[in-house]
Amino acid sequence: GVTRYFLNVIPRLNSDVVEAQACFLRKPHPAAQRLRDAGIEADFLARTKHDPRALWDLMSLVHRRRIDILHLAGMKSILLGRLAAKRAGCRSVIHLHDTQRLGPALGLVQRRLAPWTAAAIGVSDAVSRLAVADFGIEPQVAITIHNGVPIEEFASPPPRARQSIRYEFRIDADAPVIGMVGRLSLEKQPMLVISALSRLLSAHP
Repeated sequence: GVTRYFLNVIPRLNSDVVEAQACFLRKPHPAAQRLRDAGIEADFLARTKHDPRALWDLMSLVHRRRIDILHLAGMKSILLGRLAAKRAGCRSVIHLHDTQRLGPALGLVQRRLAPWTAAAIGVSDAVSRLAVADFGIEPQVAITIHNGVPIEEFASPPPRARQSIRYEFRIDADAPVIGMVGRLSLEKQPMLVISALSRLLSAHP
């Protein structure tokens, strides 16, 4: 989800106003080439999840590239990025993409870093409320910006896509079809959809 966000948004930023660069804490990602094709620099620190050297790498990168704003996504990035921003004297913006609650220890650390946060972006109002409740962000700097979707990517489906999918799942040509797209995790509430579809099927067999 976050990778898709990067690919959708970063290349579309106004290059006359923002010089965007991407940094990933892990090893090179297949999406990197798509960012580079769009003219976006992409750095990979190639550090494992618990490697403390990622903080030093990030601070060096901020200094070397003269970064003004760190836009942070992902728990480790949000943690290390705010430390690096504080050290470098630049601003940090955290970007939250889900409503997964923080554990006591991580929550305490994230709240301690709240004063070093210029803004917190949530992809929904529920996520923005989580920024305030779990991350200790001041309500006036927690804002909601819904993810944009470039609909032109879906404007031309493959030829006969509808027919082939109906054939694959043995669905009649004139039967209405409802689907859910999302990973099977608690915050996506797949059981709520299954329950709703069961009731719908009873009413409209």
